[in-house]
Amino acid sequence: MRYRFTNEAVKKWQDKPLRVTIVGIALLVITIVLIAVGYIKAAGRRDNPINLFDEKISDLFAPEYYVLYTDISEEPVQFAYEGDEGYYFIWDGSRYGVAMMDSSEYDQITAGVNEQGTYHIMGCYKYIPDDIAQFGIETMNEAIDDAPVDSSNYADYFGKYCIDVELGKMDLFNLNMEMTIAILTGIFMLACLAEGLWNMNCVTKHLAKDGIDMERLDREMNSSDSTLFEEIGTYLTENYIVYFKEEIRAFRYTDIVWAFMNQTEGGDAQGLSAAGRAGGMVGGAVGGLIGGLIGGAIGAAMGTSNPYGITIYLRNGMAWNISMGKSKQTTVDEITRALSIMKEKNPDIRIGYTPENEMEVKKILQNRR
Repeated sequence: MRYRFTNEAVKKWQDKPLRVTIVGIALLVITIVLIAVGYIKAAGRRDNPINLFDEKISDLFAPEYYVLYTDISEEPVQFAYEGDEGYYFIWDGSRYGVAMMDSSEYDQITAGVNEQGTYHIMGCYKYIPDDIAQFGIETMNEAIDDAPVDSSNYADYFGKYCIDVELGKMDLFNLNMEMTIAILTGIFMLACLAEGLWNMNCVTKHLAKDGIDMERLDREMNSSDSTLFEEIGTYLTENYIVYFKEEIRAFRYTDIVWAFMNQTEGGDAQGLSAAGRAGGMVGGAVGGLIGGLIGGAIGAAMGTSNPYGITIYLRNGMAWNISMGKSKQTTVDEITRALSIMKEKNPDIRIGYTPENEMEVKKILQNRR
């Protein structure tokens, strides 16, 4: 069972995934409600379409979401195309309008007109682009001799808006897809949060596996003798250094052989190369160059996210970058103070990255084998 820390700073960190999970659930519910409302409204528009020739059509709010209809009594006449779809003049018995459709829809509409005399079409509102309107003007002028059509009066002949028949079929499908994507996204988000909670549980199990008495650790963090470095998410207690930002880790001072500030500024160099060389030193005992490359990768990883951290080496050969910060001066001051306290708790810890410390620690780690 996951141990529940009573220390306020750690408890706040420990509760964060739960709070995020609650917010995630709330956002998921809100998303579903909003999409459902949109779906209902769209269905209502489909059930109550607007006539293509309605004078109020130009006053519509967000007209691209509205459904239009008309009844045509003659075969559509194509005058332009856009991709796989064409723009067609349509005739309702008294007025010309424009519909956008593909070849299969044209065949279906034409067959309907020929068989029934009229055919009911429905689709989404679409503004006729200026270049398409120009093709319409040219075609209309070829058909009408008494009143030339131009860019100033074409709306009187075939309007500024058309019915997009394809979108008429797709609008509700798209809303279904949007709802599905939103739900899947929400489920994925909750799954990630659940994984975070599980990982946190595993972390406390890991502390127990390492032999860390979590009740004692909790008591020491709550003690007035402990020191909290909030900027770097670190506690220094009587017997442990505890890091609780991205994860919770606790190390006994007696297990630490070396600690130094890992500092990479502007993508370089001092702390990065120090961490890399230190990693190479550990790997050197089992294959110099490979170990050095691995160590360099470790150092690079340390230097890319946050520029400041404390790197520690344990007697078992493991290395950890246990604390990181964002504010340069505050973090540097806190890390310097933390290293000083660690030295007070265990005078045998080598502090700082120096060639001498590197050689001494190298011998210690080699002798452990």
